[in-house]
Amino acid sequence: MANLKNYTAKELAGLPGLPKSQKGVIARAKSKKWPRIRRNGKGGGYAYPLTALPQETQDHLLKITLTGSDIQTVSSSDTDLVETTESQLPTMADIHLQLAPLKTWQQQTMDARLAFIRLIEKGAMDHGVTRTIKTIVQQIKDGHVPQHYLDLLPVANARSGGKTGKRTLSYRTLMRWWSDYKNSGGNYANLAPATVEKNTTPAWAPYLLDRYRVGSKISLARALELLPQDLPSEIDCPSYSQANNFIKKFSRLDIQKGRKSGSELRGQRLYRTRDASMFFPLDIVSCDGHSFKARVAHPAHGRPFKPEVCAVIDYVTHAVIGWSAGLAESHITVADALRHAITSGPDKPLGGLPLIFYADNGAGNTATVNTDEVAGLYARCGIQFETGRPGNPQGRGLVERLNASLWIPAAKQLPTYCGKDMDSLVARNVYLQLQKDVRQAKREGTDVKSELMISWPDFLLFLETEVDAYNHRPHSALPRIKDPKTKRRRNMTPAELWIRFLADGWKPETLTEQEIGLLFRPHEMCKCVRGIVTLHKKTYADPALEHYHGQQLMVGYDIHDPSKVWVRDGEGRLIVIAKLDANKSPVFPVARVEQLREQRHKNRSKTLAARQEEIDLERGVAIDIAPQTIEIAADVIETSDRIISRIEQKKKVVASAWERYIDIEEREKAGQASDYELQWKTSYEQYTETGKRSGIFKLDEFCLHERGAKRSEL
Repeated sequence: MANLKNYTAKELAGLPGLPKSQKGVIARAKSKKWPRIRRNGKGGGYAYPLTALPQETQDHLLKITLTGSDIQTVSSSDTDLVETTESQLPTMADIHLQLAPLKTWQQQTMDARLAFIRLIEKGAMDHGVTRTIKTIVQQIKDGHVPQHYLDLLPVANARSGGKTGKRTLSYRTLMRWWSDYKNSGGNYANLAPATVEKNTTPAWAPYLLDRYRVGSKISLARALELLPQDLPSEIDCPSYSQANNFIKKFSRLDIQKGRKSGSELRGQRLYRTRDASMFFPLDIVSCDGHSFKARVAHPAHGRPFKPEVCAVIDYVTHAVIGWSAGLAESHITVADALRHAITSGPDKPLGGLPLIFYADNGAGNTATVNTDEVAGLYARCGIQFETGRPGNPQGRGLVERLNASLWIPAAKQLPTYCGKDMDSLVARNVYLQLQKDVRQAKREGTDVKSELMISWPDFLLFLETEVDAYNHRPHSALPRIKDPKTKRRRNMTPAELWIRFLADGWKPETLTEQEIGLLFRPHEMCKCVRGIVTLHKKTYADPALEHYHGQQLMVGYDIHDPSKVWVRDGEGRLIVIAKLDANKSPVFPVARVEQLREQRHKNRSKTLAARQEEIDLERGVAIDIAPQTIEIAADVIETSDRIISRIEQKKKVVASAWERYIDIEEREKAGQASDYELQWKTSYEQYTETGKRSGIFKLDEFCLHERGAKRSEL
């Protein structure tokens, strides 16, 4: 039991039941033989225990204690009234486990009751528990306790569900709270009111969840419309209010199962942050493509389209060290972005050869030309390629976030922005104007030009400016420094963090321009067969390849020039530069074929002349066979003149057509013949071949065909 408090004569003077002076109190103590203890320290003297004082004085002191008045007492011990051993005391971990399942109203009620327990402890030390509780009850009835205790009364008396209780306290209630607290060894969690949980899962709940938790994410109202189809006859359909209250109380994660899946559902789960503070720049870089959310002019024809942009970002400094833009997602765009990331120099200080290239499973990243273990771009650069788990974009949050931090804000600066948050009316007007510009350019036969649309060269310059601004903008994930200009603290920029690593002695691994040009020429593994390698359905040959028959060789190519390839052995040594169709030759010598073709033309011309003479004779044309005079009618002479004139005209046409044929043939060899000229040549060959088979050259029919073709062309 704790020692009671002691009071000095000075403190007791003037209290009810005692003399008003200090000397009077000392005299009363001597006459009544009060027990006393000597005071140590300044002033000395004696102090008297509470039990030695008159009852009237004790009651007054108890009231003062409960009302919180400041009366200085001499206490021999601050030990609590409750006698417990150390092993009986509850640990804080035990108390926290008991508090965890409590609802808010239960915790508030527990705190209010604990306040009254502390008040009992305050008075019970000197006056006993029973007397203190009775005094507290009386003081509450009289309204003599501090106001904050009166405000706690309805909270402490709260019933199940948190309903406000009465504003009075009985002796029995306070004693019960005290007993619960004392018997638990001072565990105040036992002061919380118990609650009876009812079975709140209605019979219709499983059926409602089956209807509501579907991938189409139907509304609750629609689910209730369909619910009667599933409910048994003995179960009533709930109202919207009942169903809505049930959904609100359900787990926020479990209620979305079925409505969401994969990465969308993981967006509600606990996430894990990726720490790269223990690495150096270029240890890990990440790459991702993004469909730019604005229309720009196509580099070939100028029509509007949405390009594909690709960025390479460093995990440590968050700097964009490389980027590229292309017509669509492809291995070429990825390779160009990686080439730009590796390139470094005075004009581009951020860059170098990365150690790990971390990307998703996109077609551009995982193309064989990039990932092949021997001929792939990553292997030839000495880069370890790693992919994340499919359907888990959160694992590449840094580069995914880059879209919202760099590319989308950049697209919003252009009038052709077409993101989901673009005003629909403005987007429609822009689209219609672009289509109008396309139609006008088509009518004029020129490239599309629009005031709303940025050209391709200007677009590339625009992206370069935006990337540079991004690298020189403070990032919230980077360390904080004191700005040298404003003298205020702010986060570092990626460029500043990169420079700090350089100042600390770190140096990026770089490549020369010649090495970059060599490494970034696409390579594929091809099988060599009899001195020939086949790449993209084209054949390349060289006698030097005969020594590698049946082997897999590395074939490098230029995407802009298919006329040659660079063939290397398995160890990367250059074997030869093979030419396109180098093993192809004419079936017969070209000069000999031309000679035979000319001889055939002469023979056919003689045959044609003889045949024409025979035809003319068959029509009754008079020919001088012997020197004799023949009288011919005037109309016959006129007819024969017309026939002779026509024959001469046909001969000129034949000569003109043949000359034209020879001219077109020469132009075709030089690659200068037009489509119409090639059509004419084919028609000429068809008609001459038909005349050869039938023995008659259909010159009139061919001339009519030619004139008809010219009319159709006009």
